[in-house]
Order: sequence, then C-alpha cells, then structure tokens
Amino acid sequence: MLKIRAITDPFEPGSVFKPLILCGGIENDLFTPDTLIPYKPTVSVLGRVVTDGAHPIMAKDHASSGLVTATMGITKSSNTCANFVAQSIFAGKRLGGHEYGPANVVPYEGAGRLDVMLRSFGFGQYTGFDLGGTSGGESRGTLPDLAEWTKSTKPNYAIRNVVPSIAQGYQVQVTALQMLCCFNAIATGGVRMKPFVVDKVSARDGRVLFEQLPQVAGHSGISPETAAQMREMLENVVDDGTGQKAHIEGYRLAGKTGTATISTNGGYGENANTCSFVGFAPANDPRISAIVVARHPHKRKVNQYGYPLLPYGGSVAAPYLAEIVERTLVHLGVPRSKEDK
Repeated sequence: MLKIRAITDPFEPGSVFKPLILCGGIENDLFTPDTLIPYKPTVSVLGRVVTDGAHPIMAKDHASSGLVTATMGITKSSNTCANFVAQSIFAGKRLGGHEYGPANVVPYEGAGRLDVMLRSFGFGQYTGFDLGGTSGGESRGTLPDLAEWTKSTKPNYAIRNVVPSIAQGYQVQVTALQMLCCFNAIATGGVRMKPFVVDKVSARDGRVLFEQLPQVAGHSGISPETAAQMREMLENVVDDGTGQKAHIEGYRLAGKTGTATISTNGGYGENANTCSFVGFAPANDPRISAIVVARHPHKRKVNQYGYPLLPYGGSVAAPYLAEIVERTLVHLGVPRSKEDK
C-alpha cells in the first residue's frame, strides 16, 4: 500500500514507446513527418513476422498506393511502420519511397546510434525523483546492453529480434515516471527535468526552510525543432488516430496510446495486457502532462453483437487521462481555445 507504483513497477510500454523511436529518426535527418514510407499490414524481418493485426492502416489513409506518411504511421500506431523507422536508424539509411525494406538493412551498423538515443531519454537510469532512488525503491527499468544488440555468435540477431521488438515497445521495461519524463522533454523542447513532489518547506513564522528549484536531469538528444514536429504528430494521434477518446473540447491535447501484451511463463499470451496513455496539454503551450497505466484491465464491455471489446490504451487509459487533464486545466484557470482541431 505504501509503494509508489509510478516508480517501483516497471512494465513493457508497447506503443507509447514509438514516438521516441521516431524522434531519433527525425533528429538523425533520416525522414520528416511527411516522408512517404512503404506500408504493408504484415512484413517479414528475416523470418520474423511483424503485423498490425486488428488495426491496419486503411486504404483511404494511404498517401498513395502502398505508401503512407510517417505521421500517419504514428497516428494509426502501425507496428510495421515503426519497424521501418527503427531499422532506418539502425542502418543510418534514409527512408523514402518504395525502395526501402528490411532486406536493405546492414546488420549491426548503427547499433550504438539506437543505444545512445534511448539512454539519452533516460531509460535504464533513475529519474532523479526526490522520493525515488534506492531509498524510495525506484526501478531503473531495463534496456538491453549494447553487447546484446551485436551478438557475434548470432548472425542478424539484432535485426531479427532486438530492433523489431524495441520498435514496438518490447524488450525494454520502463516505469510510468520515466515514460512521463520523456514526453515532458518533447513538450518542453528536448530537456529532461528532474520530477519532484516537495516544492517548499516553511516554518510557522514564514521562514523558508527548504525550497526545491527546477533541475535538469539531462538532455534527451532531440532538438527543439524535432520536439516541435513530434508535438504536432502527437496531436494527430488524438485528432485522427488511436487516441481520439482523449479528445477534450476546447483544449489541444497531444499524446500516444500503448497496448502491450504481458509476458507470462516465458512467452506472450492473449489474455493479459498493459494499457496506457501519456500526453500533455495544451499541445502548443503545455501546462500539464499525465500518464495513465492499467495492468490487466477487465474485458467487461461488449460491442453491439455481444462480443467483448479488447482492452486497448485508446479505449481503457485515454478517457481517464482526458478527464484528469481537463479538470486540472480548469483548476489552473487555463482558458479553452476557440480553435478546436
């Protein structure tokens, strides 16, 4: 009952991890939000199947035959698009058009690029939280060591296993606060700040005994320009994508959904999910960020035919985050905008 689960309980994040991969690609000048990339609902990566499953990008959302924009890929939370992006970072090869595919990737080249990018976002490290660290039972989460990416005894190990998994938010474990700090960096232009609870301690006579000042935890490795582009892409997720149930009338919210199957008994089944949504608002001038994580959500709702609705981040976590954010913005006196996208 005394645990701060936001820092003590790591989890595989699933699709809320995808924007961070895209940030790395934009920052390394491998593509832009409008770059056209190949789209297939299912692709094979050295024999491993990556699929969009029940939520493929529909033909009406294609920019042209077989091509979608990078923005559409993140808007619809495409696993296959995220896989192309991660491989482009790994290989240092620009995305664009039909010619790029998994077969074009040079194994192992660029492993350090992905590793540095993810560690710059703070994964595998303490957040600097004032109630965290070892005394607070905070978890660092897990991020594969660089040696795991380049196992010389297993040819193409990284391409077949690590890269596709990390592109979809697997083979890494994060805490809710780590994930929130990453999105805070996107919201504020690239700088990661140390989160804290205790703002100030005052004596009865008004003397300030202690005051917590904002402190930089590190830099995410993305520029203000990359952060600005990602904010627009995350707005699109709420306006037209998997996060539409997080829409708040009169407030521009940017965020990302996540649905990850929970590993049990050494494998992934179909009956245990972690559903999440993380976002900030107003998107053009952030005042609040929040994350909602639900483990093992119940399949209580049914559709019009009586079948249970599968729990997704967009259906489980997004509505709760919208309610929290809206009430907080109203409490802070942030006016609603007439510009409602």
